[in-house]
Amino acid sequence: EQSWGYREHEDFYAMRFLISSIDRIMALGGSYLINVGPNAEGEITEEYACRIRRIGDGYNRMEGALTCHEADDFRYKLRANQAIVTKKNGKSYFHFPDGVRSSSIALAYFPCVPHSVRLLNTGKPLNAAIDLLPEYQVNGQALPFLHITGIPVDDLSDEAIVIEIEW
Repeated sequence: EQSWGYREHEDFYAMRFLISSIDRIMALGGSYLINVGPNAEGEITEEYACRIRRIGDGYNRMEGALTCHEADDFRYKLRANQAIVTKKNGKSYFHFPDGVRSSSIALAYFPCVPHSVRLLNTGKPLNAAIDLLPEYQVNGQALPFLHITGIPVDDLSDEAIVIEIEW
C-alpha cells in the first residue's frame, strides 16, 4: 500500500474545498466561476483539465438540484449536522457542503413521511424510517424523527453530500 505524497494530499484538499464551495454558493442561489486559463502555450494543462472534469462530474450527478431552486422554508431540525435545504418540484434537497458526521442523519420536525430518499452523489436510494427521540419530548411524548441511514461517508470524503427527499 502506497502512502499519499504531499502533492496528492494538496490536490485532495483543493478539490474538497472547490466542490464544497460550489455546492454551498449554488445552494444559496449564487453563481460560481472557476477561473482556469490556458498556459503560455495556449493549452489547459492536464492537471487543471482533470480537476474541471471532476467538478463537472459532481455537478452532473446533482441532477439539477443546484439550479432553479428556492430555499425550503420548512423548519427542519437536524441533529449533529448542518445543512442548506432547498426545494424544487416537490422535493427537498439537503446540502451538506462540509459532509456529514456519520453514515446516518436524524431529522426532527419534517412535513410528512417521505415517498423516497436518495443520495444524489451516487443516485442510490437511502434507508429512511420514522423512529422516536426519547430525549426530545412534548407533554411526556417522545418526538418522531426521520432516521436516514446508509450514507457512504468514507467513499464521499472529497464531496459535498446532497440528499434528495421526495415528500
